[in-house]
Amino acid sequence: MNILESFYSNIKNNLSVESFNGYKYDLKCLIRFLCEREGMDANDTDCERIILQANEADLYAFIVYARENLHNGVDALNRKISSVRKLYDFLYENNYIKKNVARNIRKFITVKDSSRNILSMQECQYLIKNINGRNATRDRLIVMMFLYYSVNVNDLLHLKTEDISENSITFGSYCDNRKTYKKNDALKSILNDFFSSCHIPGSSNVFTTSTGKPLSRRSIQHITAKRLNEAGIYVNGDTTQLLRRTGLKIFSTGQKGSADKFVLA
Repeated sequence: MNILESFYSNIKNNLSVESFNGYKYDLKCLIRFLCEREGMDANDTDCERIILQANEADLYAFIVYARENLHNGVDALNRKISSVRKLYDFLYENNYIKKNVARNIRKFITVKDSSRNILSMQECQYLIKNINGRNATRDRLIVMMFLYYSVNVNDLLHLKTEDISENSITFGSYCDNRKTYKKNDALKSILNDFFSSCHIPGSSNVFTTSTGKPLSRRSIQHITAKRLNEAGIYVNGDTTQLLRRTGLKIFSTGQKGSADKFVLA
């Protein structure tokens, strides 16, 4: 009996026929994906070796493939993640592998209910950590400002370079509506990176397009929605308000002392 047959035999009695067939389909997709990455036929007997040698990056690549190439929605992606984790739990518990490479793969988070007003600290940390690719520094700074300072979109649209000093940052477009906040170490670090590599020289606005024009309200809303989606957090509604409410809740309940840990995690 090969490894997959042992796994299927192990789970079959605890699942409905529909769920069992779902696991088999998802793992068939995984095996085909891993084999194609190695230039192998999915029916090759050496596919077991590919399964055992897969690392965490391979499994994440499979989930990205399922989302972008198979056009799986959140429910289908979560089912695939559940199938993959169950397989690698079995492999680890039965000493086929020395490390459970699927242990840290998280299911996608769906924020559908309007009563779900904020993200958890863990979700915020995961969001910040997974902002990568083009404009990552700018986008991470925007998200961090929503979360840490609980600003609104107008505050970011009107933020000028002269509003940022060595140790503080001031938001607000009117004299009677301006508020100054202390910059924590994480904000200082990313602001330094941003101004040294991303900001358009000579522009008075902090957040601009590649041509130096100020970002629009729609652009900022698009950025936050895109970055939340990439982290697997799907939101029905205004993503900037979700981030702002999260910041207000997190830092108004005695957790402000963990701000550096929060944004750097």
